[in-house]
Amino acid sequence: MNPKLQWLRNKMTSLDLQGLIISNPINIKYLTNIEAEGTLILARKENYFITDGRYIEDVNSTLTINDEIIVSDVKDISKEDLMYSIPYNKENKAKYEIKYYKGLIIGESAGTELQLKRYFITAKNNYYKYFAFYDGFGVIDDPFYMDVHSINNKNYLNKLKKVSNETGKDVYGIFDDGVLIYDRTSKEVFKYGNVIKFTPKDKKK
Repeated sequence: MNPKLQWLRNKMTSLDLQGLIISNPINIKYLTNIEAEGTLILARKENYFITDGRYIEDVNSTLTINDEIIVSDVKDISKEDLMYSIPYNKENKAKYEIKYYKGLIIGESAGTELQLKRYFITAKNNYYKYFAFYDGFGVIDDPFYMDVHSINNKNYLNKLKKVSNETGKDVYGIFDDGVLIYDRTSKEVFKYGNVIKFTPKDKKK
């Protein structure tokens, strides 16, 4: 296995993680040299790269036997096998099937926030350039709020803190190198990488 993946696997073991999903193309290229679109999954025993069938030949030409990565066509992965990847378009026809899906659900960027019943988008991330709340899929019944593509800017972070205080809920700021995992059964939240949590004032007392 290449040294970077091996280091990451060792880190997973030390944190008692059962798996890791990497979707950021910059991180994927750093770990594997793969430039094609796709998702890298480090499972308990194997490493997988799931991509569009058009890119498989190119990906296989990039990898060596020492990388120990199994390349799969996304069309061959069923919902029973692994996941739904929530799209940005909240009007997608699969929204109701996604809402009641019991397996692992992965959201990237706005797809993360769409899992909530209600979610907000900051002016920086909003196409319309203003802060607003919207209706989501309701996969998660709003135990907290999330912000994606958070930045280390005092005014920006103060805005997230304000949302937390005004709504009375925790707000997680997820930076581009952060991951938030929510267990819908145990209601536990797990933070990995660059994720900051804001707790409302009343809740701190």
